[in-house]
Amino acid sequence: MDVDACYNEHTHRYSIGGVIRNHEGQPVLVFGNKIEKPSYVLYAELLAILQGLNISKTHNLRLPYISSDSLLAVQAILGEEENLSYAGALAIDIRRLLALQGRPTLSHVRRSANCVAHAIASLASLSHSPFVWECGSYPFWLIDLVIKDIFSFQ
Repeated sequence: MDVDACYNEHTHRYSIGGVIRNHEGQPVLVFGNKIEKPSYVLYAELLAILQGLNISKTHNLRLPYISSDSLLAVQAILGEEENLSYAGALAIDIRRLLALQGRPTLSHVRRSANCVAHAIASLASLSHSPFVWECGSYPFWLIDLVIKDIFSFQ
């Protein structure tokens, strides 16, 4: 699962998005949503991970790998320090869900390796409602983006 959050300068809101792929890198499920409050980048990045974990649980998908381009989010989840902020509460919830998933590998990736999740988060900022698309119901532009992404790493 790759996740990302993005900020829309026109609406002054964050949105999140993610893609869950199979072992061949093909998308199985895509999700996106706008965030109401609180709105700051670490919270948004953590919320993207949490929503992805909840969606994967609902769809009975096992996640061996999770990646985010937010080093702060990955550190908040993997860190041992207690954080009493909204972000700290999200990190605790994420740790619990990761344990239920069998402790998948959570890693930080470069922004350039997270372009599909970023595009989905950008789309979510323009969407009127949250979305979850399952395999085969993707718009053509997303298919093209995923194909380019898969071949850029081979």
